[in-house]
Amino acid sequence: MEEFKQHRRLSLMLFLLLACAHTFMDWDKENGLIAIEDGSLWETSSEEVVENWKPGDQITIKPDPTWFSSYHYLLSNQRENADIGADLNQAPLPFGIFSNWVIQIDPLSGHIYLQDGTMWCVHPKDQYDLRQWMQNDHVIIGRADSGYYPYILINADLDEYIRAMPY
Repeated sequence: MEEFKQHRRLSLMLFLLLACAHTFMDWDKENGLIAIEDGSLWETSSEEVVENWKPGDQITIKPDPTWFSSYHYLLSNQRENADIGADLNQAPLPFGIFSNWVIQIDPLSGHIYLQDGTMWCVHPKDQYDLRQWMQNDHVIIGRADSGYYPYILINADLDEYIRAMPY
């Protein structure tokens, strides 16, 4: 039984590692838009950084910790080891093959269930924000890089995020 639990834990960790890794698809230099695999578009003005990015590069999305940044998020290119500020410009493709969306919300317990079978426990300080979330809202998974709730779930329909951990 213990071996099964360990295998399940490792499988979940691998799944989550892949879930928050996104793929750079294209750069629209004229409009300053970055496209990733789920069809979402991210607006940035960091042209000199993005010029070196290649289709297929792995990208992670994190909240921008900079106090006076004009952007809400950082896109981190793993190959280039480069971060750029960005804002969500367009939600993922509705119900696309690489998109995630909410199938159920339990505001009392602070749990969110996504269509991929994952269940997320929301940080207690972010549970109040769940009242605005709805079934079928599109979600982009990112990294929080902090403690007990190491992920963020970005509600692309509301353009806000909450901190969460897999349950």
